[in-house]
Amino acid sequence: MTSTTLTILDSLSIPWYKTLSLTNPKNELTILEYQADYLLYLGFTKKQISQSMTFKEYNSIYLTVKNIQGNFAGNIH
Repeated sequence: MTSTTLTILDSLSIPWYKTLSLTNPKNELTILEYQADYLLYLGFTKKQISQSMTFKEYNSIYLTVKNIQGNFAGNIH
């Protein structure tokens, strides 16, 4: 089964992630794919988006981007 989850950001509905789920009586596998529009909104570059990454890499990039944005926001007078 495949599905797309949408989110509302800045009053716009954008694709957040897609999931692909495969199940049988003994196992379940779910693959999650964040969508490019959502990642761009978070501050990822197109180059970063085009490459595969682990959750650890995703979190590292996300926290770095949020830290930079927070520092700029704190310096605005």
